[in-house]
Amino acid sequence: MRLPALAAAFVVGVLLAPKLGASPAALTLFLLAAALVVPLALSLRWRLVPALMVLALAAGMLRAGTIEPDPTASLAQFHLASELQVEGVVLSEPDAVGQVYRLRLEVERVKTDTWTRVQGTVLVTLKETVEIVDARDRPFFRYGDRLLLTGALKPPPELDDFDYPAYLARQGIGTVMAFPDVVLLNAGEGAAFRRWLLGARGRLAESLIRAVPEPQASFGQAVLLGIRDGLPDDLIEDFRVSGTSHILAISGLHISVLLGISLSVSALAVGRRRQLYLVVPLLLIWGYALVSGAPPSAVRAAIMGTAYLGALAVGRPRSTLPALALAATVMVAI
Repeated sequence: MRLPALAAAFVVGVLLAPKLGASPAALTLFLLAAALVVPLALSLRWRLVPALMVLALAAGMLRAGTIEPDPTASLAQFHLASELQVEGVVLSEPDAVGQVYRLRLEVERVKTDTWTRVQGTVLVTLKETVEIVDARDRPFFRYGDRLLLTGALKPPPELDDFDYPAYLARQGIGTVMAFPDVVLLNAGEGAAFRRWLLGARGRLAESLIRAVPEPQASFGQAVLLGIRDGLPDDLIEDFRVSGTSHILAISGLHISVLLGISLSVSALAVGRRRQLYLVVPLLLIWGYALVSGAPPSAVRAAIMGTAYLGALAVGRPRSTLPALALAATVMVAI
């Protein structure tokens, strides 16, 4: 139970830091002081877990203290403008429903009378244009595209039964843009590794379409790759009404099945005498988690799967609660 105790201390530190309002410098000094408690506990033969919990508490406080100021503030000054130009890079793979796309744009500059350098993220809803459709194949908007948008920046709308602005704020988004005029300036920006992952995901989705008829192909894309764009509306409604929408989500079950199969096959192929047979399952579970879009459920399962493989490697007991505590701590830190 040591790992759950350390995880709890770290999370408590994350929660305490904003309430205390200490500066990062002060928290760093606290972390260094807490680090000295560990050798002191060893020299005096104290129980080591309490000393490590103090260290984890300090680490959690320092992590929360390093959070940057609200990234949405720099764009709020443009909310009153009726029309302006925005230039930025697409941050993630867009969601598509028919001809309508929704994407996150990392804004680099905004033009009213002159260009102003800014930093922030905008949630953009837009449609395909004839120029872009003629210039490239589907998907017409992609991760790494540099876009020039002309329209109005606005705060997220208030909804009756859902705090939509707070939901977006937790993702670092405080501004939306609806159906602007769009010009594709450049493509292929952003991280090369992420572009490769999204390209692999797209090729797998296309192979399903070629091999399986609809709507089974779209269902396979949703269940295996987390792509729901092609699902018919009536099928989504059937899942919702029957209470089985969770089947469409990439979850820990996918990672568990992949881990179980790959671990058995790798052990048969390589043998258990060396720990090399653990490498292939480790690469597969993280590769699948990333290719499927890295939803939180898949990331959590991949971290737990890594802890399980680590336990096998060092001969420690395999237990669910410590692995879950480790996953929670890593995800809170991120």
